Amino acid sequence: MFVKRDKSSETHIRSVKYNAIMNFVLSASSILFPLITFPYISRVLLAAGTGRQAFAFSVVQYFVMFASLGIPTYGIRACARVRDDKVELSRTVLELLIINGITTIVVYICFFVSVNIVPNFYSNRELLYINAAAILLNTIGVNWLYQGLEQYTYITTRTIIFKFIALVLMLIFVHNPSDLSRYAVIYVIASQGSSVLNFIKLKDYIQFSHIGRFHFSRHFRPILTFFGMAAATSVYYSLATAMLGFMNNSAEVGYFDAAARVKNILILAVASLGNVLLPRMSYYYKHHESDKFDELVSKALDFVFSLAIPIVILFVIYAREIILILCGPNFISAVPALRILVPAVIFVGLSTTTGMQILIPSGREKIVLISTVVGAFVDFGVNIATLARLGAVGASLGVLAAEFTVLFIQLFYLRSSLGRILRKAHFLQSFVSIVIPIFICIFLKHFFILPPFPNLAVGTILIFGLYAGMLYALKVPLALQAVSMIKNVKRR
Repeated sequence: MFVKRDKSSETHIRSVKYNAIMNFVLSASSILFPLITFPYISRVLLAAGTGRQAFAFSVVQYFVMFASLGIPTYGIRACARVRDDKVELSRTVLELLIINGITTIVVYICFFVSVNIVPNFYSNRELLYINAAAILLNTIGVNWLYQGLEQYTYITTRTIIFKFIALVLMLIFVHNPSDLSRYAVIYVIASQGSSVLNFIKLKDYIQFSHIGRFHFSRHFRPILTFFGMAAATSVYYSLATAMLGFMNNSAEVGYFDAAARVKNILILAVASLGNVLLPRMSYYYKHHESDKFDELVSKALDFVFSLAIPIVILFVIYAREIILILCGPNFISAVPALRILVPAVIFVGLSTTTGMQILIPSGREKIVLISTVVGAFVDFGVNIATLARLGAVGASLGVLAAEFTVLFIQLFYLRSSLGRILRKAHFLQSFVSIVIPIFICIFLKHFFILPPFPNLAVGTILIFGLYAGMLYALKVPLALQAVSMIKNVKRR
């Protein structure tokens, strides 16, 4: 399977295993970057400074969402389905890019008007203007094309390079709370700087002439559906931060942002496989390869659940140690929010599998839309009831309730077709394997008082070591395959 290019070369589609490995490296870099930078930034900018940047970034993300509509997800599926046809792929990419360009212009006009008429925006206008560069960079980045073509080697390499550049810049230019604007610039570089390279490299994958007439209208309906999904999802990822900024204070925003950052890092590790599998699942579905489709789904469910269980247990038991290590004692009030928020990792991981790997590739994105809209209303209701009184804890409760709602609705819709796939999963073995590590860690933490880092290190080794050993003893295929891969690497 490949896409022909003008240079008489081929863009090869790598195996799922290779793409998963590259995406693991990408996820690892996305995990390591905040693990390295946030302990430094939280101590330099403090809760108020990180809260202001989080508020500005969350506001801009709404404008990014309106500018991109549903193209970031729809574009992956659209490109994956026509990747064997160079002309059709080029037409699809240019159509989506033109639509995205028009909406970006409209959104920028609305953004500048909003900054000048909303008092809370105007008082933070410098940070908002800096973060607003992400709107344009997101448009020209066309990251959905590279994901649709499964170019994970390129995606991983360029992302790591820009994160490293941002890390160096951060250490050089950010030293005290007055450097908040510099940090905002570096934050944009880290998250969107590679978009410039994406735009330059676009000519290697598509042609700009001899592609026939454009057919913009065919994209409108699915784009709006995916936009509805993005809008609903953004409610419980960005709205809580924005509402905290209005209804509470910057410190509470900082506490919730710290907990949310940790949770988002974990989701990168657990749910990132969905982005790898979406283009491949879309291809299998279009070409009626149902056996391969079902096999990938069952493996994905096993991977997500087996990995999420020990991670959630570790971060609930050792939430205090994690906050002290990553953020410092000034963020100790973020511990309850983190404990409440972390279980959402399981819900997100499973809903990513049901949504991104089953419903969207099979063209049933409306079900995903319904689930996210209902989840958004649940989150909004919890936020209204709790933010003023509970602050960061209330925001965490809203996100947790929303993610559970999304998963429940998707499982309900898939109850008939998902049965044959779930029978191949090993959820019970995962539950059984984690029981002993839980009791041992709680016992040791209660009777042996250690500093935060040694305490967390011991807990991590015990939980993951004992859990992996139990999975292997119970002959769970995922554990057996992992051991087999390690043996093969040693032989090589």
